Amino acid sequence: MPENDTEGGYDEAAVTCKITHDTVPPPEPAAKALHGPNLTVSGTDLPAKGTDLPADGPNLTGSGPDLPADGADLPANGTDLPANGTDRHFHPRRLRARRQRSKSMRRQRLTETHGASPSRGHQPVIAGPAAFTAGIASVLPILGAFLMGSALLLALHAAPAAAADPAEIRIGYFQSPNGELLAKGQGLLQKRFPNTKISYIKFDVGRDVNAAFAGGSLDIGIIGTPPGAAGLVNNLPYKIYYLHDIIGESEALVVKESSGIADIQGVKGKTVASPFGSTSHFSLLAALKQNGIDPKELKILDITGQEVHAAWTRGDIDGAYIWQPAQAVLVADGGRVITNSREVAAKGGITGEFGIVSDKFYAEHPDVVKAYIEILDRATKDYKAASPENVAILARELGLTEDETRNVLTQIIVLDAADQKDPKYLGTTSNPGALAQLLKDTA
Repeated sequence: MPENDTEGGYDEAAVTCKITHDTVPPPEPAAKALHGPNLTVSGTDLPAKGTDLPADGPNLTGSGPDLPADGADLPANGTDLPANGTDRHFHPRRLRARRQRSKSMRRQRLTETHGASPSRGHQPVIAGPAAFTAGIASVLPILGAFLMGSALLLALHAAPAAAADPAEIRIGYFQSPNGELLAKGQGLLQKRFPNTKISYIKFDVGRDVNAAFAGGSLDIGIIGTPPGAAGLVNNLPYKIYYLHDIIGESEALVVKESSGIADIQGVKGKTVASPFGSTSHFSLLAALKQNGIDPKELKILDITGQEVHAAWTRGDIDGAYIWQPAQAVLVADGGRVITNSREVAAKGGITGEFGIVSDKFYAEHPDVVKAYIEILDRATKDYKAASPENVAILARELGLTEDETRNVLTQIIVLDAADQKDPKYLGTTSNPGALAQLLKDTA
Protein backbone atom coordinates (compact mmCIF):
# COMPACT_ATOMS: atom_id res chain seq x y z
CA MET A 1 0.00 0.00 0.00
CA PRO A 2 1.28 3.53 -0.59
CA GLU A 3 2.63 5.54 2.30
CA ASN A 4 0.59 8.48 3.49
CA ASP A 5 2.52 11.66 4.24
CA THR A 6 0.43 14.30 5.92
CA GLU A 7 0.98 17.38 8.00
CA GLY A 8 0.44 17.20 11.77
CA GLY A 9 -2.47 19.41 12.72
CA TYR A 10 -2.68 18.86 16.46
CA ASP A 11 -3.74 21.53 18.87
CA GLU A 12 -0.70 22.30 20.99
CA ALA A 13 -3.01 23.29 23.82
CA ALA A 14 -4.26 19.69 23.99
CA VAL A 15 -1.46 18.84 26.36
CA THR A 16 0.28 21.11 28.81
CA CYS A 17 3.53 19.91 30.34
CA LYS A 18 4.18 21.88 33.51
CA ILE A 19 7.58 21.09 35.02
CA THR A 20 8.37 22.58 38.38
CA HIS A 21 11.04 22.02 41.00
CA ASP A 22 10.19 21.82 44.67
CA THR A 23 12.86 24.46 45.31
CA VAL A 24 10.89 27.09 43.36
CA PRO A 25 8.24 28.96 45.37
CA PRO A 26 4.86 27.99 43.94
CA PRO A 27 2.84 30.73 42.21
CA GLU A 28 -0.60 31.62 43.42
CA PRO A 29 -2.96 29.47 41.29
CA ALA A 30 -5.86 31.17 39.56
CA ALA A 31 -9.45 30.23 40.22
CA LYS A 32 -10.30 27.10 38.29
CA ALA A 33 -13.36 25.87 36.45
CA LEU A 34 -14.11 22.28 35.62
CA HIS A 35 -15.45 21.56 32.16
CA GLY A 36 -16.93 18.34 30.92
CA PRO A 37 -19.60 17.13 28.56
CA ASN A 38 -22.32 17.23 31.19
CA LEU A 39 -21.06 19.81 33.67
CA THR A 40 -19.92 23.39 33.83
CA VAL A 41 -19.00 24.78 37.22
CA SER A 42 -18.52 28.52 37.46
CA GLY A 43 -19.46 31.53 39.53
CA THR A 44 -19.21 32.60 43.13
CA ASP A 45 -19.29 29.11 44.60
CA LEU A 46 -15.82 28.18 43.34
CA PRO A 47 -13.19 28.23 46.11
CA ALA A 48 -10.83 31.17 45.83
CA LYS A 49 -7.60 30.51 43.97
CA GLY A 50 -8.44 26.85 43.45
CA THR A 51 -7.53 25.84 47.02
CA ASP A 52 -10.19 23.15 47.26
CA LEU A 53 -9.50 21.64 43.86
CA PRO A 54 -6.96 18.89 43.20
CA ALA A 55 -3.66 19.84 41.58
CA ASP A 56 -3.40 19.53 37.81
CA GLY A 57 -2.37 16.07 36.74
CA PRO A 58 -3.01 13.19 34.41
CA ASN A 59 -5.62 11.66 36.70
CA LEU A 60 -7.85 14.72 36.88
CA THR A 61 -10.59 15.43 34.38
CA GLY A 62 -13.45 17.85 34.45
CA SER A 63 -16.10 15.19 34.44
CA GLY A 64 -16.58 11.68 35.71
CA PRO A 65 -18.97 9.16 37.19
CA ASP A 66 -19.01 10.87 40.56
CA LEU A 67 -19.94 14.28 39.18
CA PRO A 68 -23.65 15.06 38.92
CA ALA A 69 -25.08 14.50 35.44
CA ASP A 70 -26.13 17.62 33.58
CA GLY A 71 -25.06 19.83 36.45
CA ALA A 72 -27.70 18.48 38.83
CA ASP A 73 -27.57 19.92 42.36
CA LEU A 74 -25.61 22.87 41.04
CA PRO A 75 -27.12 26.35 40.65
CA ALA A 76 -27.96 27.32 37.07
CA ASN A 77 -25.44 29.68 35.39
CA GLY A 78 -23.25 29.65 38.46
CA THR A 79 -25.78 31.60 40.57
CA ASP A 80 -28.03 30.62 43.42
CA LEU A 81 -31.20 31.80 41.67
CA PRO A 82 -33.50 29.05 40.47
CA ALA A 83 -34.44 28.68 36.82
CA ASN A 84 -37.10 31.05 35.42
CA GLY A 85 -36.40 33.52 38.22
CA THR A 86 -38.94 32.00 40.65
CA ASP A 87 -38.65 32.27 44.43
CA ARG A 88 -36.37 35.29 44.11
CA HIS A 89 -36.68 36.71 47.58
CA PHE A 90 -34.24 34.53 49.51
CA HIS A 91 -33.01 35.78 52.83
CA PRO A 92 -29.18 36.39 52.70
CA ARG A 93 -28.59 33.72 55.32
CA ARG A 94 -30.53 31.19 53.22
CA LEU A 95 -28.40 32.14 50.20
CA ARG A 96 -25.18 31.64 52.17
CA ALA A 97 -26.39 28.30 53.50
CA ARG A 98 -27.25 27.08 49.97
CA ARG A 99 -23.84 28.18 48.70
CA GLN A 100 -22.10 26.35 51.55
CA ARG A 101 -24.08 23.14 50.92
CA SER A 102 -23.27 23.26 47.20
CA LYS A 103 -19.57 23.86 47.92
CA SER A 104 -19.46 20.98 50.44
CA MET A 105 -21.15 18.59 48.02
CA ARG A 106 -18.62 19.41 45.26
CA ARG A 107 -15.69 19.02 47.67
CA GLN A 108 -17.02 15.65 48.84
CA ARG A 109 -17.45 14.38 45.26
CA LEU A 110 -13.98 15.52 44.23
CA THR A 111 -12.43 14.00 47.35
CA GLU A 112 -14.16 10.67 46.73
CA THR A 113 -12.99 10.66 43.12
CA HIS A 114 -9.45 11.99 43.42
CA GLY A 115 -8.45 11.66 47.05
CA ALA A 116 -8.00 14.33 49.68
CA SER A 117 -7.73 17.89 48.44
CA PRO A 118 -4.11 19.08 48.39
CA SER A 119 -2.94 22.06 50.34
CA ARG A 120 -2.41 25.40 48.62
CA GLY A 121 0.72 25.58 46.54
CA HIS A 122 1.08 21.83 46.12
CA GLN A 123 3.17 21.10 43.04
CA PRO A 124 4.48 17.91 41.45
CA VAL A 125 8.13 17.28 42.20
CA ILE A 126 10.38 16.12 39.40
CA ALA A 127 11.51 12.57 39.97
CA GLY A 128 15.16 11.65 40.05
CA PRO A 129 17.02 9.78 37.32
CA ALA A 130 15.38 6.50 38.32
CA ALA A 131 12.02 7.69 37.02
CA PHE A 132 13.49 8.58 33.65
CA THR A 133 15.46 5.33 33.59
CA ALA A 134 12.19 3.43 34.04
CA GLY A 135 10.79 5.04 30.89
CA ILE A 136 13.89 3.96 28.98
CA ALA A 137 14.52 0.59 30.57
CA SER A 138 11.02 -0.71 29.93
CA VAL A 139 11.78 -0.87 26.19
CA LEU A 140 15.51 -1.59 26.42
CA PRO A 141 14.91 -5.38 26.28
CA ILE A 142 13.90 -4.95 22.64
CA LEU A 143 16.89 -2.79 21.78
CA GLY A 144 19.17 -4.99 23.85
CA ALA A 145 17.86 -8.15 22.19
CA PHE A 146 18.57 -6.68 18.78
CA LEU A 147 22.06 -5.56 19.78
CA MET A 148 22.98 -8.91 21.29
CA GLY A 149 21.11 -11.11 18.82
CA SER A 150 19.13 -12.91 21.54
CA ALA A 151 15.45 -13.36 22.34
CA LEU A 152 13.08 -10.61 23.42
CA LEU A 153 12.81 -12.21 26.84
CA LEU A 154 16.40 -11.18 27.51
CA ALA A 155 17.27 -8.74 30.26
CA LEU A 156 14.92 -6.70 32.45
CA HIS A 157 11.55 -8.32 31.85
CA ALA A 158 9.62 -10.31 29.31
CA ALA A 159 8.29 -8.39 26.34
CA PRO A 160 4.56 -8.65 25.56
CA ALA A 161 3.39 -11.45 23.32
CA ALA A 162 3.54 -10.56 19.63
CA ALA A 163 0.30 -9.95 17.74
CA ALA A 164 -0.51 -10.04 14.05
CA ASP A 165 0.89 -7.25 11.89
CA PRO A 166 -1.05 -4.04 12.55
CA ALA A 167 -3.47 -2.70 9.97
CA GLU A 168 -1.77 0.69 10.21
CA ILE A 169 1.39 2.17 11.73
CA ARG A 170 1.19 5.90 12.45
CA ILE A 171 4.61 7.54 12.64
CA GLY A 172 5.23 11.13 13.65
CA TYR A 173 8.45 12.46 12.13
CA PHE A 174 10.53 15.62 11.91
CA GLN A 175 12.09 16.95 8.74
CA SER A 176 15.38 16.41 10.56
CA PRO A 177 18.55 14.99 8.98
CA ASN A 178 18.94 11.55 10.54
CA GLY A 179 18.52 7.85 9.85
CA GLU A 180 14.77 7.89 10.36
CA LEU A 181 14.23 10.49 7.64
CA LEU A 182 16.37 8.41 5.28
CA ALA A 183 14.41 5.25 6.19
CA LYS A 184 11.21 7.10 5.29
CA GLY A 185 12.66 8.17 1.94
CA GLN A 186 13.85 4.63 1.24
CA GLY A 187 10.42 3.20 2.04
CA LEU A 188 11.98 0.56 4.30
CA LEU A 189 9.07 0.14 6.70
CA GLN A 190 6.57 -0.32 3.88
CA LYS A 191 8.84 -2.97 2.34
CA ARG A 192 9.06 -4.77 5.69
CA PHE A 193 5.26 -4.67 6.26
CA PRO A 194 3.75 -4.64 2.75
CA ASN A 195 0.21 -5.36 3.93
CA THR A 196 0.20 -2.59 6.53
CA LYS A 197 -0.77 1.01 5.87
CA ILE A 198 2.20 3.22 6.81
CA SER A 199 1.10 6.75 7.69
CA TYR A 200 3.80 9.39 8.16
CA ILE A 201 2.64 12.57 9.92
CA LYS A 202 4.99 15.52 9.80
CA PHE A 203 5.56 17.63 12.93
CA ASP A 204 7.54 20.80 13.43
CA VAL A 205 7.78 20.96 17.23
CA GLY A 206 7.88 18.42 20.06
CA ARG A 207 5.00 19.93 22.00
CA ASP A 208 2.69 18.89 19.15
CA VAL A 209 4.14 15.37 19.29
CA ASN A 210 3.29 15.27 22.99
CA ALA A 211 -0.24 16.42 22.20
CA ALA A 212 -0.63 13.68 19.60
CA PHE A 213 0.53 10.94 21.98
CA ALA A 214 -1.71 12.30 24.72
CA GLY A 215 -4.63 12.07 22.29
CA GLY A 216 -3.73 8.53 21.16
CA SER A 217 -3.17 9.49 17.51
CA LEU A 218 0.44 8.25 17.13
CA ASP A 219 2.08 4.84 17.49
CA ILE A 220 5.73 5.80 16.99
CA GLY A 221 7.32 9.22 17.06
CA ILE A 222 10.43 11.32 17.46
CA ILE A 223 10.91 14.08 20.01
CA GLY A 224 13.65 16.37 21.27
CA THR A 225 15.13 16.06 24.74
CA PRO A 226 13.34 19.08 26.33
CA PRO A 227 9.75 18.19 25.30
CA GLY A 228 10.54 14.50 25.77
CA ALA A 229 11.65 15.13 29.34
CA ALA A 230 8.43 17.07 29.87
CA GLY A 231 6.41 14.15 28.52
CA LEU A 232 8.08 11.66 30.86
CA VAL A 233 7.64 13.91 33.88
CA ASN A 234 3.96 14.30 33.07
CA ASN A 235 3.43 10.55 32.53
CA LEU A 236 2.46 10.74 28.89
CA PRO A 237 1.72 7.24 27.54
CA TYR A 238 4.99 6.49 25.76
CA LYS A 239 8.40 4.91 26.25
CA ILE A 240 11.83 5.63 24.79
CA TYR A 241 13.08 2.96 22.42
CA TYR A 242 15.84 4.65 20.38
CA LEU A 243 18.26 7.60 20.46
CA HIS A 244 18.43 9.03 16.96
CA ASP A 245 21.04 11.75 17.28
CA ILE A 246 22.95 14.29 19.32
CA ILE A 247 22.48 17.75 17.88
CA GLY A 248 25.49 19.75 16.68
CA GLU A 249 25.71 22.49 14.06
CA SER A 250 22.35 21.39 12.62
CA GLU A 251 20.73 23.80 15.09
CA ALA A 252 22.19 27.27 15.31
CA LEU A 253 21.60 30.95 16.00
CA VAL A 254 21.38 32.69 12.61
CA VAL A 255 21.32 36.50 12.48
CA LYS A 256 20.85 38.92 9.61
CA GLU A 257 24.04 40.40 8.25
CA SER A 258 22.22 43.73 8.28
CA SER A 259 21.30 43.46 11.97
CA GLY A 260 24.66 44.65 13.28
CA ILE A 261 24.94 41.58 15.54
CA ALA A 262 28.58 40.49 15.61
CA ASP A 263 28.40 37.87 18.38
CA ILE A 264 26.09 36.49 21.04
CA GLN A 265 26.39 39.68 23.11
CA GLY A 266 24.92 41.58 20.19
CA VAL A 267 21.46 40.03 20.61
CA LYS A 268 20.70 42.38 23.51
CA GLY A 269 17.84 44.63 22.49
CA LYS A 270 17.12 42.52 19.38
CA THR A 271 14.29 40.18 18.39
CA VAL A 272 15.11 36.48 18.05
CA ALA A 273 12.75 33.65 17.11
CA SER A 274 12.75 30.05 18.31
CA PRO A 275 9.97 27.47 18.76
CA PHE A 276 9.21 27.45 22.48
CA GLY A 277 9.87 24.20 24.32
CA SER A 278 12.03 22.82 21.51
CA THR A 279 15.68 21.74 21.42
CA SER A 280 16.51 25.01 19.66
CA HIS A 281 14.76 27.05 22.34
CA PHE A 282 16.59 25.09 25.04
CA SER A 283 19.93 25.75 23.31
CA LEU A 284 19.15 29.45 22.88
CA LEU A 285 18.40 29.85 26.58
CA ALA A 286 21.50 27.82 27.46
CA ALA A 287 23.68 29.98 25.19
CA LEU A 288 22.33 33.15 26.81
CA LYS A 289 22.98 31.77 30.29
CA GLN A 290 26.50 30.62 29.36
CA ASN A 291 27.28 34.16 28.20
CA GLY A 292 25.72 35.98 31.13
CA ILE A 293 22.74 37.37 29.19
CA ASP A 294 19.33 37.70 30.81
CA PRO A 295 16.58 36.57 28.37
CA LYS A 296 14.72 39.74 29.34
CA GLU A 297 17.43 41.75 27.60
CA LEU A 298 16.08 40.68 24.21
CA LYS A 299 12.71 39.80 22.70
CA ILE A 300 12.19 36.09 22.03
CA LEU A 301 9.30 35.10 19.77
CA ASP A 302 7.70 31.66 19.52
CA ILE A 303 7.96 30.96 15.76
CA THR A 304 8.22 27.50 14.20
CA GLY A 305 10.66 26.36 11.56
CA GLN A 306 7.93 26.45 8.92
CA GLU A 307 7.08 30.07 9.71
CA VAL A 308 10.50 31.54 10.49
CA HIS A 309 11.52 32.50 6.95
CA ALA A 310 8.33 34.49 6.44
CA ALA A 311 9.01 36.39 9.68
CA TRP A 312 12.60 36.93 8.52
CA THR A 313 11.56 38.40 5.16
CA ARG A 314 8.91 40.63 6.76
CA GLY A 315 11.55 42.12 9.02
CA ASP A 316 9.83 40.89 12.19
CA ILE A 317 13.02 39.31 13.57
CA ASP A 318 16.75 39.99 13.64
CA GLY A 319 17.69 36.34 14.03
CA ALA A 320 16.49 32.84 14.86
CA TYR A 321 17.80 29.82 16.73
CA ILE A 322 16.52 27.10 14.44
CA TRP A 323 17.22 23.70 12.88
CA GLN A 324 17.79 22.42 9.37
CA PRO A 325 16.55 22.88 6.70
CA ALA A 326 15.13 26.25 7.85
CA GLN A 327 18.61 27.26 9.01
CA ALA A 328 20.07 26.83 5.52
CA VAL A 329 17.24 28.91 4.04
CA LEU A 330 18.01 31.81 6.40
CA VAL A 331 21.75 31.62 5.71
CA ALA A 332 21.05 31.74 1.97
CA ASP A 333 18.88 34.82 2.54
CA GLY A 334 21.51 37.08 4.07
CA GLY A 335 22.05 35.22 7.35
CA ARG A 336 25.14 34.31 9.35
CA VAL A 337 25.62 31.73 12.13
CA ILE A 338 27.05 33.17 15.34
CA THR A 339 26.79 30.07 17.55
CA ASN A 340 25.43 26.52 17.32
CA SER A 341 24.33 23.61 19.48
CA ARG A 342 27.68 21.84 19.27
CA GLU A 343 29.30 24.84 20.97
CA VAL A 344 26.47 25.03 23.49
CA ALA A 345 26.74 21.28 24.20
CA ALA A 346 30.50 21.61 24.84
CA LYS A 347 29.59 23.86 27.77
CA GLY A 348 26.95 21.47 29.13
CA GLY A 349 23.80 22.26 27.13
CA ILE A 350 23.40 18.89 25.35
CA THR A 351 20.35 18.26 23.19
CA GLY A 352 19.26 15.32 21.06
CA GLU A 353 16.31 13.54 19.50
CA PHE A 354 14.99 10.15 20.57
CA GLY A 355 12.37 7.71 19.41
CA ILE A 356 9.23 7.07 21.44
CA VAL A 357 6.57 4.39 21.15
CA SER A 358 3.10 4.47 22.67
CA ASP A 359 2.50 2.12 25.59
CA LYS A 360 -0.46 0.58 23.77
CA PHE A 361 1.40 -0.06 20.51
CA TYR A 362 4.41 -1.51 22.31
CA ALA A 363 2.18 -3.83 24.34
CA GLU A 364 0.42 -5.08 21.20
CA HIS A 365 3.30 -5.11 18.68
CA PRO A 366 6.75 -5.52 20.29
CA ASP A 367 7.87 -7.41 17.17
CA VAL A 368 7.11 -4.37 15.03
CA VAL A 369 9.16 -2.15 17.35
CA LYS A 370 12.07 -4.59 17.11
CA ALA A 371 11.75 -4.64 13.30
CA TYR A 372 11.70 -0.84 13.20
CA ILE A 373 14.87 -0.66 15.29
CA GLU A 374 16.53 -2.95 12.74
CA ILE A 375 15.30 -0.65 9.95
CA LEU A 376 16.59 2.44 11.72
CA ASP A 377 19.96 0.80 12.32
CA ARG A 378 20.31 -0.05 8.63
CA ALA A 379 19.24 3.45 7.55
CA THR A 380 21.57 5.15 10.02
CA LYS A 381 24.52 3.18 8.65
CA ASP A 382 23.44 4.24 5.13
CA TYR A 383 23.25 7.84 6.35
CA LYS A 384 26.83 7.67 7.63
CA ALA A 385 28.04 6.17 4.34
CA ALA A 386 26.40 9.05 2.43
CA SER A 387 26.23 7.35 -0.96
CA PRO A 388 25.11 9.57 -3.87
CA GLU A 389 21.82 7.68 -4.03
CA ASN A 390 21.03 8.28 -0.37
CA VAL A 391 22.18 11.90 -0.48
CA ALA A 392 19.67 12.41 -3.30
CA ILE A 393 16.91 10.80 -1.19
CA LEU A 394 17.70 13.01 1.79
CA ALA A 395 17.86 16.11 -0.42
CA ARG A 396 14.30 15.41 -1.57
CA GLU A 397 13.12 14.85 2.01
CA LEU A 398 14.84 18.03 3.28
CA GLY A 399 13.97 20.21 0.32
CA LEU A 400 17.63 21.15 -0.17
CA THR A 401 20.12 20.80 -2.99
CA GLU A 402 22.43 17.80 -2.88
CA ASP A 403 25.41 20.05 -2.07
CA GLU A 404 23.48 21.64 0.81
CA THR A 405 22.48 18.18 1.99
CA ARG A 406 26.09 16.90 2.05
CA ASN A 407 26.96 19.84 4.28
CA VAL A 408 24.00 19.18 6.57
CA LEU A 409 24.98 15.52 7.03
CA THR A 410 28.10 16.58 8.93
CA GLN A 411 26.21 18.82 11.35
CA ILE A 412 24.60 16.15 13.52
CA ILE A 413 25.87 13.08 15.36
CA VAL A 414 23.68 10.16 14.26
CA LEU A 415 23.77 6.99 16.35
CA ASP A 416 23.25 3.46 15.11
CA ALA A 417 22.18 0.72 17.52
CA ALA A 418 25.77 -0.16 18.47
CA ASP A 419 26.63 3.50 19.16
CA GLN A 420 23.73 3.69 21.60
CA LYS A 421 25.31 1.06 23.84
CA ASP A 422 27.89 3.68 24.83
CA PRO A 423 27.48 4.65 28.52
CA LYS A 424 27.17 8.26 27.35
CA TYR A 425 23.84 7.39 25.71
CA LEU A 426 21.31 4.57 26.28
CA GLY A 427 23.77 2.03 27.63
CA THR A 428 22.66 -1.59 27.88
CA THR A 429 19.78 -3.39 29.54
CA SER A 430 21.98 -4.34 32.50
CA ASN A 431 23.69 -0.96 32.73
CA PRO A 432 21.52 1.94 31.47
CA GLY A 433 23.52 4.92 30.27
CA ALA A 434 23.52 8.64 30.90
CA LEU A 435 20.41 9.53 28.88
CA ALA A 436 18.22 9.29 31.98
CA GLN A 437 20.36 11.82 33.85
CA LEU A 438 20.45 14.08 30.77
CA LEU A 439 16.66 14.11 30.64
CA LYS A 440 16.42 14.81 34.35
CA ASP A 441 18.87 17.70 34.02
CA THR A 442 16.98 19.02 30.99
CA ALA A 443 13.68 19.00 32.90
